[in-house]
Amino acid sequence: MAGTNNVVSSRPEILVDGTRKAGLESGLISLSIRRTEGRIADCEAEFSNWGNRPDGSVGWTLFDGADLDFGRRLEFKLGDGSLFDGRILAIEGRFPSGAPPVLVVRADDGLQALRMVRRTRSFERISDADAVRRIAGDHGIPVDIDMPGPTHPVLVQSNQTDLAFAQERARHRDADLWFQDGTLHARPRSSRQGAGFDLVLARNLMSFSATADLAHQRTELVVSGWDVERKAAISRRIGSDALARESASGRTGVAILQERFGDRVDSANHGSPFDDQEALGWGEARFLAAARRFARGRGVAVADARLIPASRIGIRGVGPLFEGEWDVVEIEHRFDGESGLRTEIVVERAWIGNAA
Repeated sequence: MAGTNNVVSSRPEILVDGTRKAGLESGLISLSIRRTEGRIADCEAEFSNWGNRPDGSVGWTLFDGADLDFGRRLEFKLGDGSLFDGRILAIEGRFPSGAPPVLVVRADDGLQALRMVRRTRSFERISDADAVRRIAGDHGIPVDIDMPGPTHPVLVQSNQTDLAFAQERARHRDADLWFQDGTLHARPRSSRQGAGFDLVLARNLMSFSATADLAHQRTELVVSGWDVERKAAISRRIGSDALARESASGRTGVAILQERFGDRVDSANHGSPFDDQEALGWGEARFLAAARRFARGRGVAVADARLIPASRIGIRGVGPLFEGEWDVVEIEHRFDGESGLRTEIVVERAWIGNAA
């Protein structure tokens, strides 16, 4: 399974409409599967498109649409885990000089249905969780949603795609939104659990770099608005207390900024919160999102289907500042004939460790 540098050299298993396709597996030239927090997962796969055909002739092997065609369900698996499951949206022919022709297909996961519908509508007396449930129900998608929050007097989807509106509601609740195993999931970022495994440098983590940057940190966020029902101004201040569950045993960027540079207060006046409770929830989500970008890392790991942008992993062997648990926010599974199959990751967290 593992070649030099511990890069997985095996090819992923490929299924079309639920049936394994050994011919596609052997003809796979390159693969890129991208998954980013809150966004559609997409893949681009390149296959050889010249060789022996079933009738004994030599010629195009994939133009007949028997395996690769628009709307076909395309899956890539690694062992028992799924790397990607979606439907083909684009087909490209490439005819390079001095080399055999290839066929490239691009596919998106189940969230693509939400991206293709744009609406203007309103919802009355509804929570963010129920709004996302309503959207998923419009597309016949099962849900697994645990997204606590207030009931809004009204929510407006204004010339937005269903996907953009669902993403917006999840951001307001500081929630992860992702599609997995045919289900739309939404859960608070704070509920992330460890994936049960570590990436260890020079073992299953080939390379890693991390940066802690104060440039976009703030010590406090002031959220302002107007409570129409009470006819009163809204003003909530969100600070380091919101990071109580984020800091582990290290130092947050917010705390370091306060210590070394003093108060750096930001304001948000354009969120239009309806009341004090909504201002607090929306403000905390925005403050936390910025705080988590303090420490950000990138690495290349042995391919693992458990690495998804809703997981929390341990990274070991990288020194006291960057050791410990990180939240995965972006992954790319990549395959080519030279390096095999591997997973590139982007991780973030609100803190760094204490110097040795």
